[in-house]
Amino acid sequence: MRRIPLLIAVLLALLAIPVSALAAEPDSADVDLPTMESLFTDFTRTELNPEWTEERVVEAFTRYGTDATYKDDVTRALSIVHGQVPARDERHVFSTDKGNLKKTGDIRTHSVSELRTSCFSSNRQATGLCAPSGATITVYVDGLPRGKHLSVTFGQILHDHSEWGIKSQNLYNGKNTITVPNFTTVVTNTNNAEFSVKASAIYLEVPYTEGDVPANLQVYFEGVEGFPHFTLKGDGAEGTAAGPDDVASYLDELHAYADRVREDKAHVLDITQIESRHMLITVRATRADEILSLPGSDLARSLTAWDDMVDFMLDFDGLADDELMKGAQQEWMLVQTWTGTGMYCGEQNIGVYRGSGEDKLIDCYLNPDKKTFGATSNIDWGFIHELGHALDGRDHKLVETTNNVFANAYN
Repeated sequence: MRRIPLLIAVLLALLAIPVSALAAEPDSADVDLPTMESLFTDFTRTELNPEWTEERVVEAFTRYGTDATYKDDVTRALSIVHGQVPARDERHVFSTDKGNLKKTGDIRTHSVSELRTSCFSSNRQATGLCAPSGATITVYVDGLPRGKHLSVTFGQILHDHSEWGIKSQNLYNGKNTITVPNFTTVVTNTNNAEFSVKASAIYLEVPYTEGDVPANLQVYFEGVEGFPHFTLKGDGAEGTAAGPDDVASYLDELHAYADRVREDKAHVLDITQIESRHMLITVRATRADEILSLPGSDLARSLTAWDDMVDFMLDFDGLADDELMKGAQQEWMLVQTWTGTGMYCGEQNIGVYRGSGEDKLIDCYLNPDKKTFGATSNIDWGFIHELGHALDGRDHKLVETTNNVFANAYN
C-alpha cells in the first residue's frame, strides 16, 4: 500500500515539468523533409536551395538514403554536393512558357482519323537533341495533371527505304529514366559510310491544347547531346522573331558543328534539323553548311517558299481554314539507301534518297543555284507528288494518280 503514495508523488512531479522539456529538441533535418520541393531550386534538380548545406545534405542522406519516399532526391542532392551533377543547361529545357514546347493538340489523329488524309502531319516536336543507341538518359517533367502524360520519341538517323526506326515512350511528372532504342537497320551503302555514329534524334509530343493542360509544361533532358537546330518563327520578314540575327546565330553554330563532324566523323553525328510552320527536315550538317555558305543563300526565304507551297496544297484540299492544320508539319528526312535519286512517302515521314554527289533534299530546299530556290512556282514536281500522297484522301485515293492532282494543280 505504501507504493500508491509514491506513484502519486512521481506523477505530480512529472506534471510539474514543462511540456517543452518533455519533447526532444527537433533535429535540423526534421525542419524540412528532404522532398524535391524543399531540396532543389526547380524541377531540373540541378541546384540545391541555399539552406541545404553540405552538412544537412549528408545528414539527410544518412537518415533517408534507404527510404523509398526520399531516397532518389537525397541521393541526387548528395551528388550535387560532390560536384557530380552537370549545371542546368538551358538548351535542354523545354517549356510552354519559353515557347519551345507547344500545346499543339493531337494533330496527327485529327488529320488522319477525322479529316481522313492518308498520312499528313505529325505530333513530333524537334528538340535539337540526340543520344547514342543503348544510352540511358534522364528526363524530368513538371506541370502535368494527374492521369496525363507527354511522350518522348526517338527517330533513327539515316535509315533504309521506308523502314524508319521510330519508338516512343510516355513521360510522367517527375523523373523518367529511359534507355535509347538500338535500331537494327544497317548502313549498307558505301556512299554513306561516314554515318558510323549510331544515335537517335529526340522529339517531344504534347497531344494537348491549352484547355486540356492550362499549366506551364516543362521538360529537362540529361545525358543527351545537342546539334544545330533552326526554327523559322513568324514569316521570316525583317522585324519578326526570325530576323537576320537568328539566322546568323544558327549559321555560326552550324559551321562550327560541321567542322567538328569533318574532324571526327566516327564520334560526331552529322545532323541538323531545320523547321518552319509546315516543314521539318533532317539532313547532314556538313552539306547544309556548304549550301548555306553559298552567295545568295537565304534560309528564311527558302523556308517561307515551302510553307507557301503547303498552304496552297491545304487550300486545294479544302483544309486551309482548319485551325490545327494551320500549324501542321510534314517531316522530310535524308535516306541512306541507293546511290541514285528518288523519294517515297511513308506512314511517318517523306524520305529523300541521298543520291550521288549531292543531297537532293537539302539542295532543293536551300540551294540558291537551283531553280527551286525562293520560287514557289518551281519547287520540284517530285516533292509535291510525295506530299500529295500524304494529303491524298484515305477513303478514295487511287495511288500514283490522285496524288498527282496536287502537283499538277500547283505547277
